[in-house]
Amino acid sequence: MPVINFTGAEERGGFEAFRGRHHVAITDIEETATKTAGKLPEGTEGVTVEFTVLEGKYNNRKIWNNFWFAPSTLGFLKNMLVATGRYEMEDLEEEIDVDWDTLIGAELEVKTKIKPETEQYDAKTEIQSYKSYDPDKDYSGEGHGASSGSTLLP
Repeated sequence: MPVINFTGAEERGGFEAFRGRHHVAITDIEETATKTAGKLPEGTEGVTVEFTVLEGKYNNRKIWNNFWFAPSTLGFLKNMLVATGRYEMEDLEEEIDVDWDTLIGAELEVKTKIKPETEQYDAKTEIQSYKSYDPDKDYSGEGHGASSGSTLLP
């Protein structure tokens, strides 16, 4: 292993959680499964989707969301797929083999909130809803920048 020289390296902290409406693109999708039983049984399959903010104060920030392939949670995935513009609601009325690769680069609008800090986890950015991207909307002032320690309610 090489010797690492930390001279001049700045101390870095975590990123503050943020809320608001944001123009994002899907930049990665990975298959996943629940590791332990909880609200869903252990081994429930799903995907982790990485969204990248494309403009405004949080430009280039990442937001990740898990979508589980369970009847009680498929509505969230359905809403996101329609918001990408790659699928219509009618396409998602039956069984479908989603081509995940076609979603990379899809632009949409997400509304985020701050999930408060707990004893176990730091505060985090959580997606509340998905909408089709509107190129005529100004997203530069969106995301009002409440920090993880903020008392502002979403």
